Amino acid sequence: MRALWLEGEEQSRCAAVDEVIFCKEPIAPVCDQCPESIPGTGNCKPGIRLYVLPLIKRTSRPMVFTISPSSIGLWKNHKLRLMRSGIPQIAVITTLELMDTQTEDYRWARVEVGIREIVSKPQLRKALDARDQLPG
Repeated sequence: MRALWLEGEEQSRCAAVDEVIFCKEPIAPVCDQCPESIPGTGNCKPGIRLYVLPLIKRTSRPMVFTISPSSIGLWKNHKLRLMRSGIPQIAVITTLELMDTQTEDYRWARVEVGIREIVSKPQLRKALDARDQLPG
């Protein structure tokens, strides 16, 4: 997932998911050819979409949670810790907490990632069933 946000705009100027562009007037026909997607010089930012099972309701309907570019490293570190421990991502209850972050010029929400607990067998079955319902 990628998106180009212009300052002061409420919608992205251009966006793509799995290299499929979702905007009326893309800057380039494909992301690989777009000057805005060049790391370090372009303004198009990557993002990560997670399917999560919220614990707020009794239903086990997956929801999409988007992690911003400033939080991707935190998510990758979480996955690496789980991998090193030999724990599959689906086997833990992961907490996602928004932390207010600010510099002199800019303010944003950073996603802090943590582990609440390892799931029980019934919770794991419920998560596996929900995962099987995901598209693609």
